[in-house]
Amino acid sequence: MPVARASNAIGTGAYVAVPDVVAGEPLVQGEAVALTPMGIVRCSASYYGNAFAGFVLTNLDPGKPVSIVSMRGSVVTPIVEGGGLLVPGERVFLSNTPGKVSASPPVGVPGAASIQVGVATSDTAMILLTDLRVTILG
Repeated sequence: MPVARASNAIGTGAYVAVPDVVAGEPLVQGEAVALTPMGIVRCSASYYGNAFAGFVLTNLDPGKPVSIVSMRGSVVTPIVEGGGLLVPGERVFLSNTPGKVSASPPVGVPGAASIQVGVATSDTAMILLTDLRVTILG
């Protein structure tokens, strides 16, 4: 059984090349993604959020091999919902828009999960946390 291998575990931006798994849809660098039966796809608070794996390292076409920034402590430049900015020192969450993050958890979405994925280090970057903090919103 193949096991993901760390291809770059030095410094920030450590990523894993996921063997035998491909992009299940077109992906853009910095999108939040999950491992699903369809391959790697964008995820959100209400769509495969519980399978969040990390952030896409490069733009990809469907069927292409995937590398994901997934190591705790990696610095990531995620795609922020609505083109907004992050607040340094504040928590970063999966938004309810697939592939995007937000400075605040989603509200008013029954069954969605509030998933903290990192802490902002600037208005565009964050430190990735891989020990998910999840709250199911009712």
